[in-house]
Amino acid sequence: MRKKILLVLLLSMFVLSCLPVFAFADVIDARETDVDLRYQINKFDFEEDFSVRDLYDFSGNLYWLIEFEPYGYAIYHPIAKIFSEFSTTAVSPYLGFDDILYGGPSFYYVQEDNVYVNTQSGEEISIVNASQDEVTRSTSADQLTEIYNQFIVSANNPATRVADTVYLLPQAYYFQKLYSFGFNALGTCGQLAASIMLSYYANYVNVNFVPENYITPLSGPSTNFQSWTSMPALSDDLHQELIDITEELGLSLATTGSSIRTILAAYYEDHSIGGVTPSVLTSPFFIDTQMRNIINDNRPMLMFGNLTLPGGSKGNHAVVCYGYRVTSNVTYYKVHMGYTGYTSVELANQWSKNVFGQIYSITYSGYHVHSGNFIVNGIAYCGCGAVCN
Repeated sequence: MRKKILLVLLLSMFVLSCLPVFAFADVIDARETDVDLRYQINKFDFEEDFSVRDLYDFSGNLYWLIEFEPYGYAIYHPIAKIFSEFSTTAVSPYLGFDDILYGGPSFYYVQEDNVYVNTQSGEEISIVNASQDEVTRSTSADQLTEIYNQFIVSANNPATRVADTVYLLPQAYYFQKLYSFGFNALGTCGQLAASIMLSYYANYVNVNFVPENYITPLSGPSTNFQSWTSMPALSDDLHQELIDITEELGLSLATTGSSIRTILAAYYEDHSIGGVTPSVLTSPFFIDTQMRNIINDNRPMLMFGNLTLPGGSKGNHAVVCYGYRVTSNVTYYKVHMGYTGYTSVELANQWSKNVFGQIYSITYSGYHVHSGNFIVNGIAYCGCGAVCN
């Protein structure tokens, strides 16, 4: 099984440069001839041979796994008639596997003996301890049906509509103007997003979140930091330290909200950071109120999922969210993508475009420490605006 997973991982990294078009094959399987499914696929102008398999999540909710030839896949909910994932270029994460289970984007499991194995990262979950382990993340069937119903009818039901509004963290400009934030090594976007979030807390909550030499102070003419053209630069060192911790723990560099919790727990311990209470929300889908409440509590959050990337393609990615906008009952999340030039991007929580599978955030109850990350006329200021002693 380990060799098979390695083979699939290598195959997943191979992307062909052209996309040949095939006619639909004659099929008997009722799933493959489903009118609604074919209509949804045709909307993507992707008319290739495909096969369909049943795919259940840990709560027994049914999805259809569509695997195209020679590559491309989709995960479709036949009741809601929507895709939770769709890619025209990626190899199916379940290719060559049986006994498959779905836990949301990037959570693709196959059962082997007494463990569930993630086909992409190799992460294992004990079936014996599953009730107390990560598989408890799946939304129950009744809850998932309620989410689907809310999503489908809310746009036309005045009783469930959300008023148009915009809300940003009080220091949201920090993320919007954080142009220098370290490197983005392939497959380590989770660690990079975590380092960006930590630097925010370092500037506005407690300098101990990040060693001072990891942040290069900026000098400016005004204590109105929102008027500055950029924020203090974040070096590569913090990102690299989180990568080192990941490897020391034996975890995959391709992180999730759950693994980031483990990585950051070790980081907090290494730096003697107290007063931190982490929280991980996990589900194939989220009701927007769950995520908006975190922002309303003035806490940034790391969002993991199958997201629209710069250039318009889709892929599993991790971003830092620092606000949202609600327009016509659709929530658009304000995020720092971890790419140069993409520090202020809006991602809608719409299953055909973006699927947020895990959310990581923290509550801090420790003491505030003035950090001295801003220098104005030779005087050191904390991100909160106070003069440092």
